[in-house]
Parts: sequence; C-alpha cells; structure tokens
Amino acid sequence: GVRFTTYHGHFMLRSTDLLALPAVDSDKAFAMQLSLEETLMTTQTVYFQVALLYTSSSGERRIRVHTAAAPVVTDLGEMYRQADTGAIVSVLARIAVENSLSDKLDSVRQQLQLKLVKSLKEYRNLYVVQHRIGGRLIYPESLRYLPLYILALCKSLALRGGYADVSLDERCAAGFSIMILPARRLLNFIYPSLYRLDEVLTV
Repeated sequence: GVRFTTYHGHFMLRSTDLLALPAVDSDKAFAMQLSLEETLMTTQTVYFQVALLYTSSSGERRIRVHTAAAPVVTDLGEMYRQADTGAIVSVLARIAVENSLSDKLDSVRQQLQLKLVKSLKEYRNLYVVQHRIGGRLIYPESLRYLPLYILALCKSLALRGGYADVSLDERCAAGFSIMILPARRLLNFIYPSLYRLDEVLTV
C-alpha cells in the first residue's frame, strides 16, 4: 500500500501519524510525502483519508474526515503529464526552508536546482530515442512553469543570497509564510503577478 512518511508545516508530531496543530483555517496548508510499501500496485485508484479532531467556537468537540482518491498509473510518462506543479513546488519549498535551518543557503538552492534538472532529465530520457530530440530540452505541458517557480523560490527572501543579504526578520517571516501557505497562494507569494501601471492609470 501507500503510507505517509514525512510531514512539512507548522505542527508538533505526537506520533508517526498524529499531528498536533496550533490552528487550522483556510489560510494554512500542510505537505506530506508518501512512500510505496509494495513494489507494484495493481489497483487503479489509491485513497487517502485524514481525520481532524477540533473544538468548535461553541466548545463542541468535532471530527472532520477528508477522503481523497488519486488514480494510479503504470506509465511514467502519464505520471509526468498529470503532475501538479503547485503541489510539487509546495513540497519542495517546505523542504528547502527546513533544510535552510541546518545547511548553507547556497547548498539549499543547489539541491532545488538538482531536483529540477533530474526530474526533467528523467522525462527527456523517456522520449530521447523515440523522437530523436538530440540535445533539446523537452518537458511535459503540466510542468512548463516548474523551472520558473523553482528559480523564483531560489530568489525569494527566504532563500536568496547569503545570510547577510536579507535581514533576519524578513527571512524568517518569508520562511514562515512558505511553510503555511496553500499551494495557489504560495505560487503567488514567490512569483507575484505584475500589472502595467500605465494601463491602470489611464482607465
């Protein structure tokens, strides 16, 4: 089967699968990594279930159960085509912030870049003979913005430069935000939208 192995975010790990959360609202998210306990999965769908025990504003103890189903594919190319860029960046960003507490920032940025290169190289190797692409870089449509977001993450306040290039307060605040933001808001945080002021001012 499949089981959760590591968790990323702001929480206290009470046991292997029990997280104590200080607060839960729509502005917070947690990332989890999975591992396969079997070498070959024969099912077409895998299910995940998470239970949240909390106290409501009226003092009632409640349990909210979330169940999600994900398709299982045997073709590696299909897995790449169905990849979720936001989820990938969310997990990599949280791991990078955690690693920055013990490693040099330059090393953390290199690890991010190596993971990106390795994943795209693996995809390219799937089709290098079939399409005779030579030295060209190819990538699935689903991951076309992944290099952009990884570069933006490396240049974010949490990871850019050296320890003296960004004030400690700003770096800590950025790292804190990266650890809690949901995927969509995280992408906007590391790569904000740009607007042409001349168009706005002339309206």
